[in-house]
Amino acid sequence: MQNIQSDHKTILDELKEEQIAKIKQRHRDKILEKENAEFPTKLIENAESKESVLKLSALGMSLKRTGFHFDVRLEKSDGTIKYFVKNEELSFEPLGEARELPKRVMTEAETKQSPFLAQKPTLKQRITHTLIIDDNYPTLLNLLINYKRKVKVIYIDPPCGKDVLGEFAETNYDNAITRDNFLSMLYPRLCLAKTLLQDDGVIFCSIDDRNQVYVRGLFDEVFGDGNFVVCYPIATNHSVRNYGGIPIAHEYVLIYQKDVKSDELNLLTNENKNFTFCDENGNFNLMELRNRNGKVNSKNRPNLYYPFYVNLNNQDENDLYEVSLTQHNGFFLFDYLYNFTDNQSINIFAFC
Repeated sequence: MQNIQSDHKTILDELKEEQIAKIKQRHRDKILEKENAEFPTKLIENAESKESVLKLSALGMSLKRTGFHFDVRLEKSDGTIKYFVKNEELSFEPLGEARELPKRVMTEAETKQSPFLAQKPTLKQRITHTLIIDDNYPTLLNLLINYKRKVKVIYIDPPCGKDVLGEFAETNYDNAITRDNFLSMLYPRLCLAKTLLQDDGVIFCSIDDRNQVYVRGLFDEVFGDGNFVVCYPIATNHSVRNYGGIPIAHEYVLIYQKDVKSDELNLLTNENKNFTFCDENGNFNLMELRNRNGKVNSKNRPNLYYPFYVNLNNQDENDLYEVSLTQHNGFFLFDYLYNFTDNQSINIFAFC
């Protein structure tokens, strides 16, 4: 018990330092006046729990806010302490030898290791997976004990609809998500997620079209807009939703790094992509570039007509003919060649 209390105090002190540093940075950036920075700083220094630190930090981040703004709603504390308890009915042993978790961090279920690990004894005890079934907020607080600055990737899919905020909705406001309620719910969780991430860690957030711009603003505030990687549109496979007569067929994934300067993202290569041709500029493939609609031609749509000229006397090692956008000696109009040169089929391609 003494060790648990010591660990809790260490985590609490480190969290205080981080949040106070953020408030002081806002003062240096001239977003907060000196007095408005000192007030929440003193309150944080005297806070007795991680929840109180995050609430006071949210207060400090909302004072004299410029640009992005929302009405901060703080979660009410029920005066209890939540901790992990292993659920024996849901638990099962991993492949190979059982591995006991530290007593102070128990989970409801520990999943078995991947089957391929059974053939690699050197990895058997190094790689495990843990499933935690609980509300995300107390879970994140518990994870700080063992996983602070150790998490590589976080993926979140925050609730955007009605009746899905759980305890936070029931104890703080009517059970419907207004934008202030939604952002207030998300803010402390993002702060905890940032604390869990390694310096080169990455966080992914799925969000719908209506809330994307607001959630991105919140991410900019917590992670810094300089750590923004990309906002990636995702086409949805389910039936198209209709808001006011305009169908919405996509959502977004926001991607941020904790510190973009710490490392570069490792992009996956497409092993199935093969290139047929090669020249001094590298490998490439060809795609046909011509009009296939017989009703559209140079006479009725002259603004869409772009002539190509081909030199049949200059063929490279890839059996490709030299092409020009202007007519000069040795070059013939592509349309003329295609229709009248001894039934020889000559197609124009675009490099890709």
